[in-house]
Amino acid sequence: MLKAGKKLNAAILSPIAGIQYQRTINTIPQAQAISTNLDAEKLGLNELLVYVDGILANLCMGSEYEKFEEALSQIGTILGFVCSRPDKETGGYGLIIVAIDTGKYLVIECKTEATTQTIKKDYCNQLSGSVNWFKENYVYPNECVPIMIHPSKVVDEVASPDENMRVMTEKELTCFRKNLRDFYSTLCQNGNLSDVNKINELLRIYKLRKDDIVNRYTVKFERKD
Repeated sequence: MLKAGKKLNAAILSPIAGIQYQRTINTIPQAQAISTNLDAEKLGLNELLVYVDGILANLCMGSEYEKFEEALSQIGTILGFVCSRPDKETGGYGLIIVAIDTGKYLVIECKTEATTQTIKKDYCNQLSGSVNWFKENYVYPNECVPIMIHPSKVVDEVASPDENMRVMTEKELTCFRKNLRDFYSTLCQNGNLSDVNKINELLRIYKLRKDDIVNRYTVKFERKD
């Protein structure tokens, strides 16, 4: 099956705490990467849908964070991006890095098990720390969008979130899951998994292009009154 964080593109080595970390780089157009991934795995159409459904089963608010992070990394791969989980590779920060384009990244913290009505100070500090880690290891002109996956978009009154932080709540996550499932269902009905033009068209229809991920499926955080 498709593997999360599969390095289809080039990587640069950067030392972190004495361990070599592969700095993820995305140089392949999204639709072409999807086609290349699918061609390499030789999955039948039914097998592919079963695989996608298996991932989506763990991509739900309330899921145990380890399963959710793995599912999210797999989702990134089947959407043609390149993903990295530094904590699994080096024992470092527990974040997800998604390279959505050359020099453009998402830095994601998953707090799917949270039960509070607001995003806690500690969570905001963790994401800010992850952004700092990114800036140290993915030097300028690389840029990132920090994303918190949390049931609430409201930050605690004592929290100091990164000013660029975006939030994916259950509402946005549900929409993302549905569009992803519909994208692959339609692609399989089309029957030609190597048709890059068709893949591009479906990415547009189901709003799954690289810029859609932030614009469509995340919102700006709000402060508690």
